[in-house]
Amino acid sequence: MNPRFLILLVVFTVLTQVSQAGAQIIGEIKLNISGSGLVYVSEDFTISGSEKTASFIVPTYGNMKVHSAGVSVPYDSRIANGGMAIDLNLEDLPLEVRMRNVLMEYETQHLTSKNGSIWSISFATKTTSRKTIIKIYFPKNSTIISLKPRDVLFSVDRDSLWLYPQEESFNFTCDYEYAGGPVIPPVEVERDMTMLFVSILTLIALLVLIVLVYYLLKKRASSKVVGRLEMEKEEVSTVESNVEGGDAKKAGSVGGIEFEFKTASNTPTIKSTVFNVLDDEEKNIVSFIRERGPEDVTQAFIYKTTRIPKSSLSEILKRLERRNIVECRREGRVNWIRLKKWILD
Repeated sequence: MNPRFLILLVVFTVLTQVSQAGAQIIGEIKLNISGSGLVYVSEDFTISGSEKTASFIVPTYGNMKVHSAGVSVPYDSRIANGGMAIDLNLEDLPLEVRMRNVLMEYETQHLTSKNGSIWSISFATKTTSRKTIIKIYFPKNSTIISLKPRDVLFSVDRDSLWLYPQEESFNFTCDYEYAGGPVIPPVEVERDMTMLFVSILTLIALLVLIVLVYYLLKKRASSKVVGRLEMEKEEVSTVESNVEGGDAKKAGSVGGIEFEFKTASNTPTIKSTVFNVLDDEEKNIVSFIRERGPEDVTQAFIYKTTRIPKSSLSEILKRLERRNIVECRREGRVNWIRLKKWILD
């Protein structure tokens, strides 16, 4: 690798460490990479209402925008250690705005480098455990080659890579290959009428098959059984781990509501690396949904069975959906919940 790039990488790693002077919670960080290597960065974080200033160190940037709840946040910029220092002025903002999320957006060419057909992106930031998600959106037709560190918790969602850092300071390097544009194989057009007739019949058969599959899936969804939770009148005094399988009764507690349910030996287990970073309420909801699997379970069923307050249940499910652990699917007035496959062993 080019020595000059290594030097720039070391300098950038130091520069991109976000100051914790005013930031309390660092939320979602998006890195949208263009085909030319230009990266569009957006970072949202929460500033304490008592803080009057906040400072950040970023690489050389363009088109910087900082705003909160639709209100532009004034800032000063200056050169600092080869990068740029961003000083936010929060004193003149209304207090209710200062306590909401602040969104900082900019673009930079200083996160990526290229060696032949291989591209690399390196990024470093301060994070908040179990709150920060780093979403990397690659150009179309890209292939991920390597990711460091290897032990970082991650998932793949369509054309993006989601990272879940568990440290207060986190940096990564990802190598990928970008083909440079869509590859469309040549198609030979057959003008023979016999081939045209066969193609039409094949298309009709395919449409019939699609309609049949849709009908069967719809019928299956309408007769879906999500299972039954066995509630006990006496209080549950112990809570067992819900990562392991086995035929046994397990106890759970969410929002002060305790309940029991039965496990099955053939139920898929949850990856310990995922389960260990959840809080107790999240663990019990995830375990409850897992015991219903592989079928979806409705949010109403979870509420009616566990008696968890609706507001508490909705907040827990939103947290799990935002971290790509559950998938919420709306059908009419029914909200179906299922676990993401990547968290299951």
